[in-house]
Amino acid sequence: MTFTEYPYTRPDLDQFTATFQQQLDVFRNAGSGAEQIKAIEGINTIRSAFDTMHQIAMIRHTIDTRDAFYAGEQAFYDEHSPKVEELISAYYSALVESPFRSDLETHFGPQLFRIAEMSLRTFSPAIMDLLVQENKLGTKYTEIMASASIPFEGEERNLSEFGPFMRSPDRSLRKRAAEARWGFLAEKREALEDIFHQLVQVRHAMAQQLGYENFIRMGYDRMLRSDYDEESAAFYREQIRVHLVPLASRVREEQAARLGLESLKYYDEALQFPDGNAAPKGNPEWIINNGKKLYESLSPETAEFIHFMMDNGLMDLVAKKGKAGG
Repeated sequence: MTFTEYPYTRPDLDQFTATFQQQLDVFRNAGSGAEQIKAIEGINTIRSAFDTMHQIAMIRHTIDTRDAFYAGEQAFYDEHSPKVEELISAYYSALVESPFRSDLETHFGPQLFRIAEMSLRTFSPAIMDLLVQENKLGTKYTEIMASASIPFEGEERNLSEFGPFMRSPDRSLRKRAAEARWGFLAEKREALEDIFHQLVQVRHAMAQQLGYENFIRMGYDRMLRSDYDEESAAFYREQIRVHLVPLASRVREEQAARLGLESLKYYDEALQFPDGNAAPKGNPEWIINNGKKLYESLSPETAEFIHFMMDNGLMDLVAKKGKAGG
């Protein structure tokens, strides 16, 4: 069965809530670690069914944001996924209070509890309306970026289709391509700036309602970063500034000299050699088939992986109208 043949049905939220709550009650009333393990597996099955439909809808929406049906499904999840998050939060609350935690950690590993604890810090019913707003803003941004239809070199092109022109040895073509691409973004500047402005306000409001000083620490918790924090990231950024920025500057200087330019402009950065970058010698089908040969040559496992992906239509690699950027 290929991805296009995967069945999709919008989840019944009332039924989902009732089934989830029933299984959560089983967990809470369990008399042993073994019973709670079984209840967790039941909760995971319920969540997986919902998440599968959510992911199918989201992927199909991003494959073609012009598809009215999946645009409607994306809007459904934007509106209602915080309600699902509320149920999951109730489960995590019961999980961290389990009297059989040692049994559960032995079976599932301690990371499950770290995830639960971070998730509990980043959710409250009080921020559900803000989560809906955040979802809708993210979808709006995706749709704006996917809507690009820019006339260039005799065709209407989306943002992804400008790559070959940005790497052209012809500097005037690179410049025109960059101006056309950035021209689209300039046209959408007001809408994009409004989205980012609202996102900052929404996320800051969420963080403060949850007791954070700002969204920074909440953002790390929400990404489930249990092994590093903002201090670790700040140290990493400083190491980049000290060690990598000078190296990157030297690489750019060498690139400019190689191209015979006094200095690089923004439309020069993608070109590495005066006679052009290394480029595929065939069409997309040729590229994909050669990629398949590469995976087959690496190991039986990677061969099995690429066959599964290709046989089931799980790759969508060619730029198309209405397709969201990767």
